[in-house]
Amino acid sequence: MEEISYLEDEKTENAFYQMFYGEWEITECVYLDKIPVRGMEYTEEEMLEASQEILAVAWNKIQFTRDRVVIDDNQTWEMIRYNIIIFPADNDYMLYFTMNMQDIGITEEAGKYYVLVEVNGGEKENITFFVKDEDTIIVYKNSYCIEYRRISFEGGSQEPAIILG
Repeated sequence: MEEISYLEDEKTENAFYQMFYGEWEITECVYLDKIPVRGMEYTEEEMLEASQEILAVAWNKIQFTRDRVVIDDNQTWEMIRYNIIIFPADNDYMLYFTMNMQDIGITEEAGKYYVLVEVNGGEKENITFFVKDEDTIIVYKNSYCIEYRRISFEGGSQEPAIILG
């Protein structure tokens, strides 16, 4: 995969990653690998059950600001670092050995580039997500992906500083 840029958090006021600053609320599990560790495919019923189990333990809300991440209003990560990777949409980026961008609903029609954000929480666990559009992010965890919808622009800009696509 050929990356066209790799930017690290520079803590500048006009950095383009402000487009994902704000508060996000969980909507649905958009992808679950059909072949779990045991090596057998899930049935449709098992897929639905597994998706519900993932949603039951997933974060309900995530807030991104310049200096911190707040999860479910009770967990705050300070001194975070954002790494942003932008790559061409014509690359069929493989997220997991059975999952690609189209599987999670991000297609070339959405724009010319994919944006992947890695949030380094220091000693906390990391968050990796794709910016689907200005109001949707897809959090990627091992063999599943969860969609979050924007509920506020708090701490960010309502206008993205860069238009993708």
